[in-house]
Amino acid sequence: MKVFAKFLIAFTLTLFAFVSASAQVDKYPYVEIALGSVQYAVSGDESKGNLVYKDLSSGESIPLFSIIRTGPDGYVEISLEPNKIIKIYEFSTVSLSKFKTDSSIELKVGKLKAKVKKTSTFDEFKVRTETGIAAVRGTEFGVIYNTGQASIMQVFVKEGIVSLTDPTGRSVDINAGYSSSISRYLNITEIEEPRPISPEEFEKYFADKTEAQEQPQKVEKVEEEKKEKESAPPSPSQTPSPQPSLPKETPSEPATPKFNFGWGISSENINGVVWNKIVLSPVFYLGKFGVGLYLVSYWDGK
Repeated sequence: MKVFAKFLIAFTLTLFAFVSASAQVDKYPYVEIALGSVQYAVSGDESKGNLVYKDLSSGESIPLFSIIRTGPDGYVEISLEPNKIIKIYEFSTVSLSKFKTDSSIELKVGKLKAKVKKTSTFDEFKVRTETGIAAVRGTEFGVIYNTGQASIMQVFVKEGIVSLTDPTGRSVDINAGYSSSISRYLNITEIEEPRPISPEEFEKYFADKTEAQEQPQKVEKVEEEKKEKESAPPSPSQTPSPQPSLPKETPSEPATPKFNFGWGISSENINGVVWNKIVLSPVFYLGKFGVGLYLVSYWDGK
């Protein structure tokens, strides 16, 4: 009986682990966050350009062979597996059709960031474009791919090492804190030697949108709290105590001069004779009173 009970318990635990693992497998690819315009194709023929797209939301699981595209305000984080997360930015298209066959995804155009945790020596993850392949075993890196007459694939590495290979088989290893690119025009392909980049340059291209959106919300919250404090009546403890008024200073009157003197020279016609005239007008002050004189003198100039 005891042996049967132990067997039953072991069987139950094994069945539970199997069901849990199956649920986890069915969960992926799983959309952690979807912001703005994000869609995925569920049917149609890609080669004929008649793919049927549906809107994508946070918390959804999508088919393994999906194609994801984002609009001008689109951003999405997708867990391909528990140890592999990709973040797709605006104006981008990414295909997951080859992920199960060779652990690769294809960036058709746009920009993405991948964070991969190494689980084994043979666990390799690749980001493909028509211009090149970026392969890693455990790192955090970003890829920008622009197409046109000339196609350019740029790779920026934040952690670990990324091996970048062009269609001719040439490759370079990009260490953390470095960037490289592959440019292709007609039949000419060039691969750039790795150059150093700063953490600020990496974040400039590959900042998580969720972190960037939290900043305006914090600012708005602070502004709201500030307005509430300004509109709220002051508490008794905050009421300012009356201050004793200081006596006002009486402006002093300007000093009155003790003496003033005025004068003038002119001519005046008296009985047909022109006389020269000089006027003297001295003023004498006694306190608030004053005495003025008007002294006139005439002469005929003879």
